[in-house]
Amino acid sequence: MTITPQNLIALLPLLIVGLTVVVVMLSIAWRRNHFLNATLSVIGLNAALVSLWFVGQAGAMDVTPLMRVDGFAMLYTGLVLLASLATCTFAYPWLEGYNDNKDEFYLLVLIAALGGILLANANHLASLFLGIELISLPLFGLVGYAFRQKRS
Repeated sequence: MTITPQNLIALLPLLIVGLTVVVVMLSIAWRRNHFLNATLSVIGLNAALVSLWFVGQAGAMDVTPLMRVDGFAMLYTGLVLLASLATCTFAYPWLEGYNDNKDEFYLLVLIAALGGILLANANHLASLFLGIELISLPLFGLVGYAFRQKRS
């Protein structure tokens, strides 16, 4: 199967969030800076949200046998991106006062968003399973993120 530019446009939100995950991971490895990683995460999620307009112009299609992009997939992709964007935005002030590692929080949110997008576009049981795994495992880490705090 050949991937055409039309297929790449349909996969744009998934590709942008995946690239953002790699950039944030490299930023954490290079130098830990809470503001920089939060900003990179928000910029990447906003870019993926804007790319939904281009996906809408491309129309509904089976990108691969594992993924289908249509109106419902775009709706749920937008919801996942908005929820991730709100999480990153509202978590920034809370993480400013957090004494432990702060940067991994954004990485976990981005990976969970990647799983949510894959789950919204799933057209096969294999991609459904990958999406569930990508969304659930980072969320387990996010649930126990502040386990040392008394109120958590």
